[in-house]
Amino acid sequence: MRKFKHLSKRPLVRSAIILLAALICFSAIAYVVMGRPPNTLWLPNSSAYSTDDDILYLLPVKERYEATLYGRGLVYTSANGSSSVYEFAANPLLDASKCPNISGRSSLDPTKCEIQGNFNGSKLYGIDRSDASSLTEQFIQLGNTFVYIVANFNRGTDYIHNFIPVPHNQINSYLANTEKVAGPITARQQQAKSVADQKAAIAYTKLPFTPALPKTLPTGWQMLTKITGQPIQVDGPDADHPMLVSTDYTNDKNIREDVEFHVGLLSAFQIGGSCGPTPGYSMQNLPCTKVPGTDYYEASLYDNNGDFVRYLYRPLGNSLVITEIELVDNGGTKPTLSPELERAQNAITSSALPIDKSVLKGSAYSMVFY
Repeated sequence: MRKFKHLSKRPLVRSAIILLAALICFSAIAYVVMGRPPNTLWLPNSSAYSTDDDILYLLPVKERYEATLYGRGLVYTSANGSSSVYEFAANPLLDASKCPNISGRSSLDPTKCEIQGNFNGSKLYGIDRSDASSLTEQFIQLGNTFVYIVANFNRGTDYIHNFIPVPHNQINSYLANTEKVAGPITARQQQAKSVADQKAAIAYTKLPFTPALPKTLPTGWQMLTKITGQPIQVDGPDADHPMLVSTDYTNDKNIREDVEFHVGLLSAFQIGGSCGPTPGYSMQNLPCTKVPGTDYYEASLYDNNGDFVRYLYRPLGNSLVITEIELVDNGGTKPTLSPELERAQNAITSSALPIDKSVLKGSAYSMVFY
């Protein structure tokens, strides 16, 4: 009794204790309301999808918990990660008509939270937060379950209309079924990717010509890969039929100016009077002339955008070296080629020498149609 009398003489201490007790009580209630999973989940019906893409993009196969500012949600993600469905027990913080920022995504220019349709007697709302991820978000409350969909596609109301109620105590059975549907497709695609990756890794060995690279570079110039970390590229319609070796050289760490460097099979190109097809210019032939005192040809022009491009074509054994410089029109100012940049392109082109294909080990294959 004396203890309580003692506290009564210190109203600030008593108020603090009362406030702390209230906060503890509120936190406990909030945990129960916002932390418990919903009794009924709403998830896509696996029988609604038949194509590989739909199954991998739309059908959830994985479950996790995620803590958000709006409570603790269950998250169900598709096999390839393209869509996630968040499920919450309804609570006062979740209002579909306000498109709550559950994922915490930032946006410079969010669109208005709008009604996109109806499902099961409830309104479906959507928003585009216009950030770099280009994800779409949808919100709907179905009974005592709040559903939040985030995906890298927008199918309007088509997606939600395939949702069915799944009792929470049957979720393991649901996921076992969706994994049974998606698992073989994933395994098949992974096997195909593994085979494709193996072919891509040795594409350089199937080049039908002797590749070439510059033996020396102008002072201050270096291969762009040393800045970007990207490997030399082997291009072709498929990894079994590579047609070009491509890389870039620059003396500018901001990469405002560079010389693109390509090597292809000489017999696949036309040289003299008309040169091409030309990589980087819609694979068209361009009028070209022999540069006096050299073994290469030149073509230059201003394109439809006002940009200046200059190409050099140099036969080298059974190969053709093609280098390119492009100067972009800047605010209506007609770009002009500086003597320094012209000399650099000339030097890179003329110093190219044949190399063994093994030098290209580790190059990246890129599918390009010609």
